[in-house]
Amino acid sequence: CSSDLEASLSPRCADGALTPATWLEQWRQKHHGSDVYVPARESGAAATRIPRRIVQMAYNTSKARREHGDWIRTWTDLNPEYEYLMLNDSDCNDFVDRFCSDEERTAYARVLTGASRSDLFRFLFLLFISSDSSSS
Repeated sequence: CSSDLEASLSPRCADGALTPATWLEQWRQKHHGSDVYVPARESGAAATRIPRRIVQMAYNTSKARREHGDWIRTWTDLNPEYEYLMLNDSDCNDFVDRFCSDEERTAYARVLTGASRSDLFRFLFLLFISSDSSSS
């Protein structure tokens, strides 16, 4: 594990599994060049402690992009200095299964509405990614 916080939050880290940062890097590599991942473009903006990252979730990313593509593109058009990720349910479930405690996984599974699940996922994603100092 890259930090004590990550070790305390993710018991699976100790067994040699992926860290949140390596999971994210593998996700980026898998989706590089696709419309669900847009790397930040050089902006000359000063570095920040909080990564410039927009994370959206969709049950089906192809359907979301087809039906709402014009609105979705505004995120990257208006914020070129931000990295953009659109995760599908499978991505979110994989992340939660790998890094969350039994209680967190149970809570995530019990949330039935998409918006609420997305909110809980964003919280968990921020918690785990921010605890891993190599994820910026």
